Amino acid sequence: MSSRKWLLIIVLLLLVVASSCCLVPALRFDIEQAFFQLMTKDRSIATEEDINQILSEFPVVNQADLPTDFLLRTRIDAPAFRHLSPRKFFVIRKKDLYRKVTGHLRIHHLFALGAPARKGFYFSDDLLYWGIDPDILHKLLELRLTLENEGYDGEAFSCNYGYRHPALNAAVGGAPYSRHIAGDALDLVIGDVNQDGQTNAADKAIVLNLCERKLIGNRGGIGRYPGTQVVHIDLRGKRARWDSY
Repeated sequence: MSSRKWLLIIVLLLLVVASSCCLVPALRFDIEQAFFQLMTKDRSIATEEDINQILSEFPVVNQADLPTDFLLRTRIDAPAFRHLSPRKFFVIRKKDLYRKVTGHLRIHHLFALGAPARKGFYFSDDLLYWGIDPDILHKLLELRLTLENEGYDGEAFSCNYGYRHPALNAAVGGAPYSRHIAGDALDLVIGDVNQDGQTNAADKAIVLNLCERKLIGNRGGIGRYPGTQVVHIDLRGKRARWDSY
């Protein structure tokens, strides 16, 4: 390894340590992600097998076995949400948040980023719990591959939310029984999918069309949210469509 790369590693490591107590979360995440990328082979996740392999590396716990303080803080175990909340959770650590898990998106893009995740030190062994449904990760990858197969930019979207525990869902104004609580929903922000140099309704229309024709159809929900670049998709098992938040 070159002396320049070692110097960069040392600088980033110092920034990671400093960021644990001194920086706002967004900047901290950028620094820690840069460090993660430098220290690992950070490849794009291109197949369902890749996704499943990553998930298989994390321990899994049943909802009933989650720590009591976590259940109380997140309201996961409240009676109103027991029929929605996922039955199983992946157990991860802070640095796992920076792993790519589907296409170009990382776990933290699909994670309920509460205080423990935001404040935790990069090398912390404190446990974090991720209630995502693997099927929605497969669907996210399918969107990317379908866009590419039809000549569009398969990375021209981001994700605002994947899994949201009930407390976070209430804090962001989510529907009381949002599918995000069940872990099988995504809020996508659509960029310049058609690569015409602009981000507008035409790009969003492409994604909505693909969701209707190929990805979701009658198997789940699509939130269209006119006037925004946001598209909600979920795998509730039946057709649902709506326009307003």
